[in-house]
Amino acid sequence: MYDYGSVSEDLIQGMQFLLHSLGIVPSYRTSQSEQSTRPAHFLRVSSKRQIAELRDMFLPEERQKIESRLDDRKDIEPTGHSVGDSFTTVPVRDISITEDEVDVYSLEVEDNHTFVTTDGLVVHNCFPKDVDALRAAAREAGYEPQMLDAANAVNEEQPRRLLALLDDHVDVAGRRVAVLGLSFKPGTDDIRNSRAIPVIEGLRDRGAEVVAYDPVATEPMREQFPDIAYADSAAATLDGAAGAAVVTDWDEFAALDSEFDAMAEPVVVDGRRIIERREGITYEGLTW
Repeated sequence: MYDYGSVSEDLIQGMQFLLHSLGIVPSYRTSQSEQSTRPAHFLRVSSKRQIAELRDMFLPEERQKIESRLDDRKDIEPTGHSVGDSFTTVPVRDISITEDEVDVYSLEVEDNHTFVTTDGLVVHNCFPKDVDALRAAAREAGYEPQMLDAANAVNEEQPRRLLALLDDHVDVAGRRVAVLGLSFKPGTDDIRNSRAIPVIEGLRDRGAEVVAYDPVATEPMREQFPDIAYADSAAATLDGAAGAAVVTDWDEFAALDSEFDAMAEPVVVDGRRIIERREGITYEGLTW
């Protein structure tokens, strides 16, 4: 077996991810001596096949020693994981839950609608109804889907968080507030599950004068909210506004720049992180 240790948890996690990409599944443990102020993190690689995959990492002299020792060892089939052509699967034996208030970022991958998390997981974007259906199916099977419930709770909270970020900078009561984007995604006039709905409701509850714009979804939203104002362009929506909420990531919104100068108070809360930060506007960003 081969052991590697470091006091840097980030380094060990990076090595662990790299080894996984090579089809090598190391064991992981931590330990801390009485004299140490930080725990040490250790990876252990065992089995003849896995160590053979690593031999090119060593200098020639050490590599020869490894190869001679491997000749005397049997190749035992692993019992804790299985290795495919381009992936490795391991059973989840235990899940520990920790709570922390931190910002979570994801890398959106264009066209195929998947994204890679900071832990290297590749997952798929989906509609809220897909999560609801999966939660219901899990409960029918006798499983309590805590992770899906948590994901749903975060999604439901984001419009309220957008409004809270706006509240941090401006009192919208009696003020004109722009809402950019009404459809649930660009390229459609479908407003089902649109995050603009709870945003508009929250602004109305605060006494704001809501002015909304969407390239194609104005009429469907007008049927639901006939009492708010609708503009014919993003520029007209922003003119004189004390704040702006970007809800749908239409390309034309990403191109906005000097239009923000016409706002009474250039406070922009970007729910899609498509607006370029610049001097002259107060910018807050989040995603959902």
